[in-house]
Amino acid sequence: MWGDLCFFGGYRDFGVYPNVFVSRVSSGWATGVGLVQGPGWPAAMAMKDNRLFVSSSSLDIGWLDFSPEGTVVGSGSLALGAGCRALAMAGDHLVAAEPDGRLDVVKVVLSGIPGTVSRTALGGTPVAVAVDGGGALLADAHLGVRRVDLSDLEAPVVVDTLFAPGGATPVAAVGGHVLAASRSDGVVIIDPEARCDSPLRFSVPWITGNFACHGSVAFGAGVV
Repeated sequence: MWGDLCFFGGYRDFGVYPNVFVSRVSSGWATGVGLVQGPGWPAAMAMKDNRLFVSSSSLDIGWLDFSPEGTVVGSGSLALGAGCRALAMAGDHLVAAEPDGRLDVVKVVLSGIPGTVSRTALGGTPVAVAVDGGGALLADAHLGVRRVDLSDLEAPVVVDTLFAPGGATPVAAVGGHVLAASRSDGVVIIDPEARCDSPLRFSVPWITGNFACHGSVAFGAGVV
């Protein structure tokens, strides 16, 4: 979201690439404003002010600058993050987790080309990232949820791994707890301070995309 504009990725059968759809939200309803050709198949998106970052399955992370009317007024590429499925904003920085376990931190500017702060090899196979205070939560398909300290943006470091036996796909921080989900375990609610081997677990449809949070409520879309 930016102002009353909502952005989401999808596919429409024309042009070269799948698209980023733009809608205007008013009184609980969304009205289509337009669509633009995004940088490859949109795998993840993150926004800072009017700049939308889009990762794809095959191309580097790109960005699109939008006007209040929903039209594109600028675009570019970070020249990194090919195949990245995990993006999140940490203040004025973009955090991107690449499939090979590399964590990228990029300084976001209001105009011009963003600058790369660091690219750190953390290992694993991250598929989602969420920012929580001064750190990041990496959902890993095999390792569970890893907490990363971002206090030094030039040298992020893994602090610990939270219990998630079946690995994790989406992840979110809500009210001091960590939500993670996998196809085998459903949704797991973890208290990072409790260090218990049996987190609260409940069965829900497989959450296929990342969580969206509003206050103390988390939303997830999945399949049965």
